[in-house]
Amino acid sequence: MFNDLLRAAAALLGGNVVGASLGLVSIVVIGRSTGIQAFGVLMLMSAAAQFITRVVGCQSGNAVIKFGTPLLASGDVASFGKLAYWSWRLEFAFAAIAAIVSVAALAVAIQLDGLPDGYVLPALLFCLSIGMNWTSTSSGVLRSLNRYRPLAIQAAAGNAVKLALVVLVASQNGDAYLFGVAMALGDIAGLVYVAIAAALAMCSVGITFRPLHHAAAAGGDKVRNRFVWTSTVHSAVKSGIREADVLIVGSLLGTAAAGAFRLAKQIGAVALRASDPIYQVVFPALTAAFDASDRSRFRRLIFLPVAIASGVLIPGIVLFLWVGRDALIFFMGEEFAVAFAPTAVYLVGVLVASASTSLHPALLALGKPDQSLRILFVSTVCYLLSLGALVPSMGAIGASVAFVGFYGLWSTLMAKRIHTELGKMRFAHG
Repeated sequence: MFNDLLRAAAALLGGNVVGASLGLVSIVVIGRSTGIQAFGVLMLMSAAAQFITRVVGCQSGNAVIKFGTPLLASGDVASFGKLAYWSWRLEFAFAAIAAIVSVAALAVAIQLDGLPDGYVLPALLFCLSIGMNWTSTSSGVLRSLNRYRPLAIQAAAGNAVKLALVVLVASQNGDAYLFGVAMALGDIAGLVYVAIAAALAMCSVGITFRPLHHAAAAGGDKVRNRFVWTSTVHSAVKSGIREADVLIVGSLLGTAAAGAFRLAKQIGAVALRASDPIYQVVFPALTAAFDASDRSRFRRLIFLPVAIASGVLIPGIVLFLWVGRDALIFFMGEEFAVAFAPTAVYLVGVLVASASTSLHPALLALGKPDQSLRILFVSTVCYLLSLGALVPSMGAIGASVAFVGFYGLWSTLMAKRIHTELGKMRFAHG
């Protein structure tokens, strides 16, 4: 079991690290070509698009895994297909709503002169990418079918397209807004690829695209719908604040500070994306362990990310502390040296986040998404309060300190809740 998990995680790890590294190179080229002020504007636009996607979008892919994995295990491919189609239809509807919200927000920004001249085109393309974001179901389908290679390719493909376009714009000494166009088109390329890959994976197991009547998913409509909405709200809060912090820093300190903090987050994203494969593969494995009533395997899966994250990320943090400041000055310029301290602190938060990767999937597998949501709400309120207190006095460093505090509190509360829930349940093994 663990060998299969590690092989799947390794495939995703390669794609995610390559993708995040290419994304970081794109950021470096953009920053060096535009300067920190224009860089900050572009990063705020990207953060706003991601924020709307996370907050308004629907995360029904977890339901595909939770209720689809038992269907596939029993050989009921047809019901799995109906579940996936239901999830896609739901996600399409929410993506359309998110796109409408983004266009409305753009119209307001234009009316209030909140968008610099020439940036309307990339803003519209970001709105288009919001409307095309159906990756939750696509990812859920691929993960349920153990098709991790397309996910690994998708992680790298979008950023490869983005980097190629960014380098093209830089080589032609293009205006700053053209870098925004390149960023949006790269995002769209990755979204299109993963949707096609999921559709092909379904066809490969005999699920065709002929019209299917709605059928109740495993677990019943009420249970399934409650799971979807709870997971969606959880994702909206947790993923939304990952972009909201950039917007808060920008609103309090200006575009240059927002650019510096976004750069810190992008460097941290290389490490954070390295832990994402663990999340991708551990949720189906936790679900299978719970269905098999195997407590010992369930516990081992929870602790697996701790060892991996510690072994990989601690040396990386030490390396950044040694050469990070000089590297920022060399690659991006003297004005970006201000991002060193926020990045160093942010990486500590990334370490905590990576080590606790399996905690949310564990509560989902236990059928307790509401418990995870309550803990997230408490942690988020504390996070927002700490941002409001620390950013004005400490700048971007304060935002990074708040990020460390958020994951420290969240992981502690989650671990305590999982321990309590496991103590209440009866398992056949372990």
